[in-house]
Amino acid sequence: MSLDGNSSKVSARSSNRLGRASRDQIIEAAEKLLLEDGYHELSTRKVAAACGISPGNLTYHFPSKILLVEEVMHDVCERYAKVRPEVPVFGSDADPISELRRILAWMIDDAMVPETNGLFLEFWILAKHHGFGTQIIERSYELAIAWLVDVLAALFPTSTDEPRHQAAYLMLTVTEGTIPVFARKHARPSRPADLVDPTVQAVVSILTDELQRAT
Repeated sequence: MSLDGNSSKVSARSSNRLGRASRDQIIEAAEKLLLEDGYHELSTRKVAAACGISPGNLTYHFPSKILLVEEVMHDVCERYAKVRPEVPVFGSDADPISELRRILAWMIDDAMVPETNGLFLEFWILAKHHGFGTQIIERSYELAIAWLVDVLAALFPTSTDEPRHQAAYLMLTVTEGTIPVFARKHARPSRPADLVDPTVQAVVSILTDELQRAT
């Protein structure tokens, strides 16, 4: 009788602990598993086990795998939206070309981080097959372009909106394109870092040609 009573108390305490996993903890665990195993191998049961909670407690927060993955995508893209504005720090004597090279190098380096390229390869697949994925990715790209246009406006204040957008799309295309091309571990005659200077030259050309036509 005493053992049963103690067992019930332990079970109750365990249940309370299991129920205290926050949404953030669940999302973090799901992100890690999505990166490691991919969407098709991901399950709410695996995520619950990684969090140390029961599947029932997980489904209280996220009733389905799709809703959980949608939240992971939102979370990752929101993190990028918050991090990007922290990257450019322009001094009064900043050299626009050097700053542009630094920002582009950061974008390419970040694209090559396994956590980034692994997740975004999964996100692109989800965007192809699920409407929510398309919306999240499109919104993420809109924010990225808006950030790049602001950066270019700060670096090249005499340029105008249209060429800034053209240059921003070029920068995003190059950096995003490094993910499927360079993420696989195969020998390449070129490295992602080799793309920085040619892209900088192309961006400056876009902005400079526009200025020359206007004069």
